[in-house]
Amino acid sequence: MNNPSPHPYLTSLLIDPQVLKGPLQPAAVLIQAGRFNEAHHLLLQLTRRCLRDPKLWLLLAWTSPSPTSALAYYRICSQLDPSNELARLGLTSSQPLQSAVAPVFEPPLPLDPVASPVLPPRSLEPGVFPRLAWFTTLPFRHLADVHFTWIMVLYLLLLALAELVTTFSAPQLGLSLHGLLLAVLFLHASFARVRAQQHFLFAVALAPLIRLLSLSMPLAGFQSVYWYAIIGLPLLLASSLVYRFTTHRPADVGLTARHLPQQLLLALLGLPLGWLEYQLLSPAPLIHSSRLADLWVPALILLVFTGFLEEFIFRGLMQRTAENVLGKYGIYWISLLFAVLHIGYRSFLDFGFVLLVGLVFAFIVKRTGSIWGVTLAHGFTNITLYLIVPLLLH
Repeated sequence: MNNPSPHPYLTSLLIDPQVLKGPLQPAAVLIQAGRFNEAHHLLLQLTRRCLRDPKLWLLLAWTSPSPTSALAYYRICSQLDPSNELARLGLTSSQPLQSAVAPVFEPPLPLDPVASPVLPPRSLEPGVFPRLAWFTTLPFRHLADVHFTWIMVLYLLLLALAELVTTFSAPQLGLSLHGLLLAVLFLHASFARVRAQQHFLFAVALAPLIRLLSLSMPLAGFQSVYWYAIIGLPLLLASSLVYRFTTHRPADVGLTARHLPQQLLLALLGLPLGWLEYQLLSPAPLIHSSRLADLWVPALILLVFTGFLEEFIFRGLMQRTAENVLGKYGIYWISLLFAVLHIGYRSFLDFGFVLLVGLVFAFIVKRTGSIWGVTLAHGFTNITLYLIVPLLLH
């Protein structure tokens, strides 16, 4: 190196990436090659696997795009390893560590600060619920330090309880529970220190919102087929806001045309699925006309507001953010939540059917990277369930 660092640990890292073995080694190689943006993005992806590794947060600080986020990373590293001299140096020195070795560590391109997965501890990033900053000073702010997976299991159980109360006991009480959960999820997200957890919490908040909209919208006076559009429009707006906040690219949430022929073939899966679910539920037809001119609008509504919208929310936004936090268990968590929101059909068999279909759809999206196939299959399932089979049998 032409400009070696005065810190032996740092120098050895840049000369020999073997110093950091395991999942951090590729990032060390990228740092050695001067590819700091790529190293930083790779390290962000490793936060869910190496959350308790102080070396990860040290590397994030060294490749950080801004002094503010670097200090946050140093603080976390220091909390995990109080004896770490480099983290202590980053916190106490008048300039960030990368300033001392600017030729080595200054990223060649600016990074979007929103991409940082960690918020400054005990504070909120400017522009993100600034009026709630006081909330993070309360004693129970340390809830964020509890194992996040168990917190999400608790949320899932509470959502299931709210659905059971709404369906079988007291609808108004159930709606109150959903409203309370919506508020708690937003508050939890506002003080979450790990950015990936914050994104997941905002996505999950769409679940109680779905139930609140479905049972509180003024639907009287409209044909039942139009209810899906009336409920779906504000839900589409809310999910679009969550998508924008999480800063995902379209391909990250399955909005890509990968494996297009296979995606189109998946649409045919909706026909047998719709017939099977009809055997379980036997719903009344949404319309009573079999003319093609009367069918295409209801079919389009079901395709857009049940097929696309639900897949965008569950297999797009929620599944992506869940996998970033819960890893391989994210698919199972989201599939259970998807089934929980079908408790209102009052059928244990349908609950199991929806859970199985949700798992199949989730693995298809994980394998193909696209939601278009399951969107078509989901839409055709509901078209078969509510339009085709009821009209054929009646």
